[in-house]
Amino acid sequence: MRISFPVAGEARLRPVISHDEAEDLIGEYAQMDTVEYTGRSGSLEEEFYRDEIRRGTCRTSMRIVKTFRERIAEVRSRNKRPPVAYERILKQASQRSLAELAVALDVSTDDVVARFEEQGEAYAAAI
Repeated sequence: MRISFPVAGEARLRPVISHDEAEDLIGEYAQMDTVEYTGRSGSLEEEFYRDEIRRGTCRTSMRIVKTFRERIAEVRSRNKRPPVAYERILKQASQRSLAELAVALDVSTDDVVARFEEQGEAYAAAI
């Protein structure tokens, strides 16, 4: 297979994680810390997380998924609707990390979600 990519954007590419690293990340998900942002502006917060998803590792995207799953659950526990930005960030981080894990494990993203569910963890951005 041949993939064309502009040389100017080469710095944005990173190698795919190995099969063992992917297995380890799935196993570590329950113990992962969340990613905290200390700024006060909602738009700056969204920009921070989008940049982390774009430039960070698969682990970073997984931590963001966990962060926003917890935030959305907390908002819903107060019978309120979570901000659209929360759902958007969760979806982006989920898609990015699931795609990378699926490539590393040579399975579909649905199979990766099933591996999380086998461990009793909800992962996908099913909102």
